[in-house]
Amino acid sequence: MTFHPNRSTLVLSSCLGSLLIGTAAQAEVFYRNTILGEGYRDGMMVDSFEEVAAFDAPEYLWTGFSDSAGAGALIDVRQTSVRIDFTDDSGSGFGFDGDWVWYFNDVDMTMMDFESVRVVGNRSRSVDWSLVQAEVVDADTFSIDFSALASDPGQIINDGDRVRVVMTFVPAPAGALALLGVGLGSGGRRRRA
Repeated sequence: MTFHPNRSTLVLSSCLGSLLIGTAAQAEVFYRNTILGEGYRDGMMVDSFEEVAAFDAPEYLWTGFSDSAGAGALIDVRQTSVRIDFTDDSGSGFGFDGDWVWYFNDVDMTMMDFESVRVVGNRSRSVDWSLVQAEVVDADTFSIDFSALASDPGQIINDGDRVRVVMTFVPAPAGALALLGVGLGSGGRRRRA
């Protein structure tokens, strides 16, 4: 006995395939794409890096944001987020020395457009990560603003503290077409045997 799919079955299966392909493409939005990071302190650009996002290592070591000589942070561009892991060799903690804003840009415009960003405070003994602001600047750029931490002396960063900013993206065309196709396919007429 041979199976002969009808039109609705073919439309549904092709749409689901497109949706899976679109989802798989979205799952690797950062990896293998060039990211430009620019750090502004008190309104002046004082730090920057341009790297191809890798899945197995941080892209940049950020220093110079504090009077503490042992203060640093690893900036790790991940699949759909940026994670910042703070280090402190002194063991006494530190605060931000100045208003810092980082801008992250899709250099080659090869990723999907940024739709939204939000701060997720992963770990800290004394930092209120909700003070950190993140926003989409345009389709290819978002920012992370640490300025509120500098204005509050009670926000002490310790070795091992980390914060993560999670992004969402404008849906891929393949996913949107698949959803449209599912809608069209379900409206088809049935044939009677």
